[in-house]
Amino acid sequence: MNGKKFFWTFFLGASIIIGTKVSLMIHMRTSFPPPIYHRISTDAKTWFLSSIKEKDSFKHAILGSSLGLNNLDGNTLEEKLNEKVINFSSWGLTPKQTHQLSSVYLKYFDSIENITIVVQTLDFFTDDSLDDDDLTLMDHYFKHSFSSQVNFYWKLLPRFRTQFKYWLNYNKNHMNPSRYQFLGFDNTGSVPLHIPQGNISNHRFNTPHQNLLKKDSFLTLRNLISFLKDEKALNVNILISPYRNKVIEKSETLSAQNEFSRKEILEISHEFGIDVYDSQQDFGDKDHLFVDRSHLNPSGSKLLTIAYVDKLYSQREDAGEL
Repeated sequence: MNGKKFFWTFFLGASIIIGTKVSLMIHMRTSFPPPIYHRISTDAKTWFLSSIKEKDSFKHAILGSSLGLNNLDGNTLEEKLNEKVINFSSWGLTPKQTHQLSSVYLKYFDSIENITIVVQTLDFFTDDSLDDDDLTLMDHYFKHSFSSQVNFYWKLLPRFRTQFKYWLNYNKNHMNPSRYQFLGFDNTGSVPLHIPQGNISNHRFNTPHQNLLKKDSFLTLRNLISFLKDEKALNVNILISPYRNKVIEKSETLSAQNEFSRKEILEISHEFGIDVYDSQQDFGDKDHLFVDRSHLNPSGSKLLTIAYVDKLYSQREDAGEL
């Protein structure tokens, strides 16, 4: 093959590859999430938040892992508090990762005044963090300027495999409301879990978590609260999400860890002077409200949200703040 023919063959092949990637990225903007973190729930939440036009209309944000995503009902919270709510939560986030993401989200949702952090023992099994380069990439994604978008999509080119995977599987795996993996956000960004009785996993419903607490991870909760309360001057409250009592009772380790984490969260809340609602006593024995050991069904999330707000306001009335 002579040099000229080789050049045009190479040029044509490279053009097809790059053209396919660019076409997929353009399609991605409206059809499936960009692979910023290679974590489908966090990428989907970032995609959802970026698409919101009136970001300055929200007053209350929910922060957390899947417990914040599924267990606190954003629409019920809006009705009870009479303020617009946005849910920043996504699967598996540690307090440290929540801190990192919030530092970007709150730049664009800059009218937020009130925060609810949803936590449970499960959130303190690790203190993993997100890659700083990915956070910078997400910042470009939110900016929407031409130069930022060019930069964003150019840096996504090497992530073609994840993009293709999202394209193949997103609707099938994450738009089915009868699956635990459902990511159909409501208008607040919450995801009520409508799992039919026949689809409830016996393992997820009855098997205790075997992980061990990483006790240093409670420092990351302190750092998150300090960032929100001291640096951003926001009103912060904590909801300790429930775990099925019958499952806790099966494991001495989980039982001890659950007691330790609840005590630690209460002490941290007292240290910062913020209100906390520990829902374990009120909801831990209500099996009919759970779809697994730690996640609630829509009725459960609504009742938990109502109880949280009622408790929050009763605490403020007792303190003479209302």
